[in-house]
Amino acid sequence: MERSWALYNVRFPFGTEEKYDYITVNTFDRFGPLEDPFADLGEIFKKVHPNMKVDDIGQQTEATRHLVRSEVWQLMDETQ
Repeated sequence: MERSWALYNVRFPFGTEEKYDYITVNTFDRFGPLEDPFADLGEIFKKVHPNMKVDDIGQQTEATRHLVRSEVWQLMDETQ
């Protein structure tokens, strides 16, 4: 399951030559949800959107943004 989702605005540097101005960060406890991010939401999705497919939402999302880059990072260590 997804641990968190965040939206960041790029503050510095700035200007018309920048490739993007916002980024999103999704964090997961394990890699499995990356392969099928909607697996746990199947029944809920059907109730909320009975006449829609998950792929339709994906296509709508892709139509509203321009994906500049995507990366997968793995946490190796941390301190609290």
